[in-house]
Amino acid sequence: MHLLNEMRADGHDVSAPWDEFIAMREALISADKALEKIYMEALQVNFRAASTVGINRRKE
Repeated sequence: MHLLNEMRADGHDVSAPWDEFIAMREALISADKALEKIYMEALQVNFRAASTVGINRRKE
């Protein structure tokens, strides 16, 4: 983004690269949100599994 802003300040047309930058940034933000959701779900599953193991050990 910084480089594109510099090029624009120098008078270059950066509209196409700028659009690509914006699209890539939005894709990365969406991927980050999806991966965060997957990570949180995996933690919950692991937590539940660990809790179950603790319960089973107490019964023994």
